[in-house]
Amino acid sequence: MYSGSFDTLTGVPALRPCEDERKKARTRCLSKPASTEKLSIKTIILVIHGKKCNEGKGKRELSEIRDMAKARGVELLEVSTEREGHCEELVRDANFHGIDAVGIMGGDGTLREGVCGMIARDMRAGQVPLFAFPCGTGNNFARDLGQQTVADVFAAIARGCVQTASTTLKESPTLSTV
Repeated sequence: MYSGSFDTLTGVPALRPCEDERKKARTRCLSKPASTEKLSIKTIILVIHGKKCNEGKGKRELSEIRDMAKARGVELLEVSTEREGHCEELVRDANFHGIDAVGIMGGDGTLREGVCGMIARDMRAGQVPLFAFPCGTGNNFARDLGQQTVADVFAAIARGCVQTASTTLKESPTLSTV
C-alpha cells in the first residue's frame, strides 16, 4: 500500500491548508477579528441548497437559520439552488442594493460556488460580506474559521465582524486512471 502524500500520489496539490495554517487562520477569523470595524447586518440574501432543504437535516437547519434570523431582526431573502453550479450564478447575478450580506447554506461545495460567484461579479455591481452557514457534510472551511454551528455564524453577524480572505481560482489538471 502506498503511504505517500496526496500531492505526491496524484500530482495535484491538496488545497486544504496544513494544521498550522488552520490554527493561524482561527486567530484571524470571524470569532477573533483583526478589524474593529463593526457592520450592521440586517438583510441577508440566503442561498439555500435546494434539494437538501426539503427534508431531514437540511429542513431542520433551514428552520434554525430562519428562527435565529427572526429573533435577531435579520431579514432573509431566500433563493434556492436548482442544480450544480446554480449558487455561483445566483450570487454573481444578485442585486445587492439594500443587501448587507450573502449567506450560503450548505457545505464546502456550495460555499465554493458562492465564492466563485462573488469573484465573478462586476465590482461596480457591489460587494458584501459572505457568511458560510455550516450545513453540509464536512464543512471544512467554516470549521477552520471557528464557525461550527449556525449559532456561531449568527454570533459573528451580531458582532458585526468580517474578515477579508484572499481567494485564488485554480485550475486542476485532468486526472486519468490507467
